[in-house]
Formats: sequence, structure tokens, C-alpha cells
Amino acid sequence: MKSNRRASAACQLAQLLTGTPSPASPQSLACLKFRFDDNGFFYIVGRLKELIKYNGYQVAPAELEALLLGHPDVLDAAIVPIAHPTAGEAPKAYVVGRRFIDSQQLLIAARVAPHKRVHAVEFIERIPKRPSGNILRRELRSQPMAQAL
Repeated sequence: MKSNRRASAACQLAQLLTGTPSPASPQSLACLKFRFDDNGFFYIVGRLKELIKYNGYQVAPAELEALLLGHPDVLDAAIVPIAHPTAGEAPKAYVVGRRFIDSQQLLIAARVAPHKRVHAVEFIERIPKRPSGNILRRELRSQPMAQAL
């Protein structure tokens, strides 16, 4: 009984979010993380896909992180979206270095398409991660959002 109410609530929310007049399926919510509380209330708690939307292009953070991790002096890296005045979002890199690295030494822009260019680099002591090793992008995003360069 409770699962039917949950499925119905998910369908109604999907209908509101997608604007479709016909009943939507819970699969319409595949890109959202959501949960139900004990009273059956529905909460959206985040996005499953971490894609960054830059001027209509989709930028996968994992691709840029792999390029950063290929640098011999980069110990760890994470890419999160930041506000961009004209493009909506832009990639920002958080980097943990073995030693001081000039952001120009990372040479990412020469190896990616223009819409995948990293717009800001911040060097930090450690990348916040879950015990499973997943990057806690929400913690990085919760820091004051800087404007893109």
C-alpha cells in the first residue's frame, strides 16, 4: 500500500517537473536523487548525474578529473560547476598537489574542446570523500561560489 502511494507521488512529481499532461512514470525521475520520509513525503535531495551544462553542452566532470590526475604532481582532483555570467555553469577544478603547481602548468585547455575548458582552479589540502571513495561534490559546491574567469 505504502509503495503504491510512493509510486503515485513520484509520478505526480515527474508530471509537474516534465510538464507532461499524461501520467509519467517514476523513471522520469531517473536523474534525481529522492527519498520518502516515514509519513510518505517526497524529498528531492540531489542530482544523480553530475554533468555540467556549459552553453548547452554537457561536460562530464570525470573526464576532466582524469586529465588532471594524469599530471605527475596532482594527487587528487574534483570538478564542480560554478556560476558563469553567460554560459550558466562552467567547470571549476579543486586540486590537491604534491607540491605547488601553477594552474597554467596543468595544461588542460590544450587537450579538451573549448566548452570543456576549466574556468577556475583552486588548490586545497584534501578532496572531501565518502568512506566508499566517492567525491562529496556537494561540500565543494557549498563553498562560496566564485565567478568564472
